[in-house]
Amino acid sequence: MSAIDPAKGNAVHDQATRGHRSTLVSQSVRLLCKVVSILIVARLVAPSDYGLLAMAASITLLLWMFRDLGLGTAAIQAPDLSPGLCASLFRAQLILGIALMLITCATSPVVAWFYGQKQLVPLLLFSSLSFLFIGIAGLPRTILFRSLRFDEINLIETISAITATTGMIVAAALGAGAYSLALFGVLADFIWAVFAWKYEPCLKLTRASRENIAGLAKTGRGLSYFQALNYLSLQAEIVGVGQYLGTFSLGLYSRATQMLALPTTHLAEPLSQVTLTALSRLASAPEEFKKQAASGISIIAYLVLPIAALCVAVPEEVVKILLGSQWTEAAPLLRWLAVSAALSQVTLVAQSIAIAVNQSHRLIFTAVVTLMALIAAVVIGLPHGSNGVALAVAVANLLLFLPRLMWRLQGSPVCVSDFLHPLAGPFVTALILGLGSFGGRTFCPTENYILRLLTAIAGGALFLGITSLLSTKLRNEWRVVWGHLPWAAKTPPTLTTPPADAL
Repeated sequence: MSAIDPAKGNAVHDQATRGHRSTLVSQSVRLLCKVVSILIVARLVAPSDYGLLAMAASITLLLWMFRDLGLGTAAIQAPDLSPGLCASLFRAQLILGIALMLITCATSPVVAWFYGQKQLVPLLLFSSLSFLFIGIAGLPRTILFRSLRFDEINLIETISAITATTGMIVAAALGAGAYSLALFGVLADFIWAVFAWKYEPCLKLTRASRENIAGLAKTGRGLSYFQALNYLSLQAEIVGVGQYLGTFSLGLYSRATQMLALPTTHLAEPLSQVTLTALSRLASAPEEFKKQAASGISIIAYLVLPIAALCVAVPEEVVKILLGSQWTEAAPLLRWLAVSAALSQVTLVAQSIAIAVNQSHRLIFTAVVTLMALIAAVVIGLPHGSNGVALAVAVANLLLFLPRLMWRLQGSPVCVSDFLHPLAGPFVTALILGLGSFGGRTFCPTENYILRLLTAIAGGALFLGITSLLSTKLRNEWRVVWGHLPWAAKTPPTLTTPPADAL
């Protein structure tokens, strides 16, 4: 029997649905800002300045993984967050932010010496401010997520993206060079700090008597280890291809990987964060928990699997449209990397489930196994070139899919069949779209790749239209997914901020 009021469970579901909608709007704006900045800033900033930022990022991105040691996510998941814990959490996150800022400053001369670029010292000093702002925003950001206040969260995300993009473009136009690129991150984190405190002015909580956060720290450490292992898994592919196959192959591989990271960054990850927050509030209600998990799995899969299907069915046309004809050799890579990306994206909710039921330690084991499997796959694939690596990695991820899923779901109300059931509709939809797109592209005689892609999409749409006439179940699922999109009818907000004792 559920340990919470069913009305509260329904309210959490409604808030999650609103969160899906506002997240999609926010991420659309962020993606648009990214495209605009690429088109404009690339014409204002020299390639050497991009190189300087990449050198600086070699240390800042590494430290960014430990920006709060997982304390924020651990606090979101925790059943209770007393004023004393809030006070300790605020101090810990602020101290950590200051520490990372100082580490960045202290290591800047070493990084500059390593790359032989003295300009990196002031650039890293400027970039280090981001860590301070992240630490300042830590507590109000955590409370906003715990309170399921996705409208405010995504409004901040949107404001920060627009402001940071505008600032970067203006700075680039004024000749700031690499500093204009670094300004984006610093300004975005500053905006987050300002508006997080505006929407959640929790100054009183920071003055409460501190309590031990050992429990949060234990969960947070596990999440930090997991993130570090995931980073190493990605680097295993990049280092292997770059070291043994050269810069050209690495350029193709990394560009295809970056393309497929967009659905992860702007769809799967932010939506899984919404799901994690909602699941954490439903941990004591197994049936409501399963219902929310199924909703999160379905909406993410319906959004990302069709993208992967197009990349598998018509990779050459996708590459030429997005990257240009000079990147055609990346098309075979895109096909296999899309398989790996799709498997990773649809299992993000399993990660959220493990964290929500305080089983985050299981993620470390799966990350270690994944790292070893991917290293083996890279070694096996290297003799066959970058395509061989992409294929071997896809096979490894496919073989790991069920074992990784089973291990992550242990100890939660969701079993493997519960997880796979919501994937059936999205998988069939993506399969039909892929087959229709492949058929449309095959029977299009023109050499114009834009027309071929449009014909492929039309073929996929035709197949989906026929399927909708034949399958009532799929048609009903599509209606449900439609209800999570920004332009759907709004669900009345029945839960805004939980009572103080629920924080």
